[in-house]
Amino acid sequence: MEVNLSSQLDSESTSDQQCSSDSQLIMQIMLTFILALLVPLATAQWGTIENGTCPEFSAMDTFDLSKWYGRWYDIFHVHWYFGGTNVACVTADYTEWGNPEEHGLLYQSANSMNLRMLTLETPIQVNSFTYDSGVPGEFITQFGPNPPEDGFPSNFNVLDTNFDSYSCIYNCEQLEENLREVMAFGMSRNKEMDPDDRAQCESLFSDLDLDVSTMVNTKQDKRCIYYPEH
Repeated sequence: MEVNLSSQLDSESTSDQQCSSDSQLIMQIMLTFILALLVPLATAQWGTIENGTCPEFSAMDTFDLSKWYGRWYDIFHVHWYFGGTNVACVTADYTEWGNPEEHGLLYQSANSMNLRMLTLETPIQVNSFTYDSGVPGEFITQFGPNPPEDGFPSNFNVLDTNFDSYSCIYNCEQLEENLREVMAFGMSRNKEMDPDDRAQCESLFSDLDLDVSTMVNTKQDKRCIYYPEH
């Protein structure tokens, strides 16, 4: 009887140690992923890299910034550096910056997402800052406190929006002769996007030589934790 009890305790102890070891491993993986996520955010290198030449495109010339503010839900996007299926609940809350004379800073964004990996779910919130490029609908977004240098090209371009339900965002940077970095995503004012609105964004992206069938759908479900809370 004593032997059986000892064996049971040893088994429970081994099980607890295994659980602890598994939890530590998961946390290490999560930490590595978060660090890997923050690097491209800080350097604004967050699109998908592929073969090809950037097409000519223009932003919405009737863009009205005053109608842009508020929450937008990311509905679908290219498979960017930190935008796989394990990154869910992505939102952006845009608010006006109080002093537009400060390096051309127009607005800031509280960007929220949930990192889902194995059995863990971690809410993440980062701030970005958006600067005036001098062209309607074209902006320079920076994940960091430093303003862009003079002549820095726009990297956040609103192709189309009705301000009330959808926005289509795009950018393309030519890295080498036949290598480009593409960023594109469709956003909605709601957790679900109207099919007609999505079709509008997909049509614009397709015209820019983007394979919309490869785009990632962002999970916006009941498990989501959003920041800031509404």
